Amino acid sequence: MSERWNHNLDEHIFNNDDKKNEFSFNQETCQLLQYIDLNGFSKLIDYMDSADQINEHLKQGIPHIRDHFMKETYVLRTSYKGYSLHIFPSNDFEILCSNYIKSTDIYKFIQNMNTIELIERDKFLFNMVEQVETKLNDLFCSNCITQRQYDQMRISRSEVELSYLVFALNTPIKDDIYTIRPVVVCNRTPIMRISRYLCKLLWSLFHQLTGCRTFHNGIDVIENFESYAKNNYLQSTTLFVTFNIYEICMNFSHEIMIKALEHFLIIYGPQVSMDEELTIETILQLVHLVLENQMVLYENCLFKQIRGNASGCPLTIPLACIYLCYSQPALMSVLMAQKQQELFGRFQDNLFLTWNRSEDQLHFLFGKPIVINRHDQSIQIKLFIGTSFHFLDVELSHDNGHLHTRIYHDPVMDQYQLPNQFQTERSSCLPSRLVQSMLMYAVRCCSSEQNFDYERCYLKLVYLLYGFSENFIDNCIEQFYKQFYAYDVHYLVDRIPYETLRRRVMKRHAQLVVICQSWIILSVNFFIY
Repeated sequence: MSERWNHNLDEHIFNNDDKKNEFSFNQETCQLLQYIDLNGFSKLIDYMDSADQINEHLKQGIPHIRDHFMKETYVLRTSYKGYSLHIFPSNDFEILCSNYIKSTDIYKFIQNMNTIELIERDKFLFNMVEQVETKLNDLFCSNCITQRQYDQMRISRSEVELSYLVFALNTPIKDDIYTIRPVVVCNRTPIMRISRYLCKLLWSLFHQLTGCRTFHNGIDVIENFESYAKNNYLQSTTLFVTFNIYEICMNFSHEIMIKALEHFLIIYGPQVSMDEELTIETILQLVHLVLENQMVLYENCLFKQIRGNASGCPLTIPLACIYLCYSQPALMSVLMAQKQQELFGRFQDNLFLTWNRSEDQLHFLFGKPIVINRHDQSIQIKLFIGTSFHFLDVELSHDNGHLHTRIYHDPVMDQYQLPNQFQTERSSCLPSRLVQSMLMYAVRCCSSEQNFDYERCYLKLVYLLYGFSENFIDNCIEQFYKQFYAYDVHYLVDRIPYETLRRRVMKRHAQLVVICQSWIILSVNFFIY
């Protein structure tokens, strides 16, 4: 794949009437420069001086790029993580995807849809619908599920469609070596409502037993770890452990999975309360129904996923966690024993836990190979152990039991960008308000004033590169401090203690959350009536 371009979709999203700040040595030194690492300063200056020339060059080059793409066939693919886009010659990318399907044995070819009539294509979907409806009707008529449970899981024939398979790019291993990750879009598959119902049920059981929490973003992680430290559980010897269960999600044996789930429900089910009264046999039948009806379309061919579970299915992660604990019997006992003292959580297929025992004991818990099929093929969980780790856009560490948190900037991604979580907001929010939102976020993420000052300067730098004047940025920062009564003269001179500012910001954020929730309730009630 020699022909490949990484396109950074930087645009001047915001229009501002202020004169663009001329950042050169002929002017008075900007206050920002006092905080920039001078080792990389020449590179920064080159980037800023050439930004306008680059933009003008790109404008002139777009027609040439368009003409070139019209003559050749290319595909545009996004990264699984991040926001970069990559252009491949279509043949190269098709070969990459085809080799993945052939080499992994995850997907079984069923039918080339180009060779059959439209009415024949629909039969595959209708057969799935019939299986789901028949199973739910049988369970309901035999009093295995209630009317409410039936209503939660039943499907609407007019809304269902087959899932489809796409491939996204993982972060490059090297400059010219890419791997791909399958993504199944299955929001309207006939088994989706059953999957959501079972996901809620199994996560409730797993959470009660192990204390596993679901993190939604970086702030979630920080707040949980700060509470952990506040309760004096964070020690000088505490280890942070992270690992990924993606390989389990994609490869677990359906046969072993049913055995693992049955074992989990029989051994641990009686120890917790279940909001939903379902027998073990009913749960197993529903899970089996989901696993046996994973039909996906790819390049107008129909495949069946015969190992693992669909990446877009909510049931996948709880099943993989149960499979992991079944394969590592001692792990489940330890997680249950220390759920009151230690943190255990997950985001998608990434799991995190704190550990206050020896590292050897930890390796012993995860040491057993995880069998993924009846041919005794296995995988090994790779642990990342230390006193620091990064997750999404935050980085956490501790020094002799003192927790430190800050915003994480991925060196692989393009530098001088607006943070990921604000990408979708920037086109619908006033620039000044967006600056203050980002400053509030930085305060919530950064445990020390030094780290916050770095983020404030980084944010200022980003806005300078986006064409905003220094006066505009300084005014926004000044307004941010004013709303929290954080300074008397100038935000760089007279400020309240950082901890006071952080408490006020967190209090304000909590108030905004309550207001937002109230508006949601009012909106729902208005819609109902």
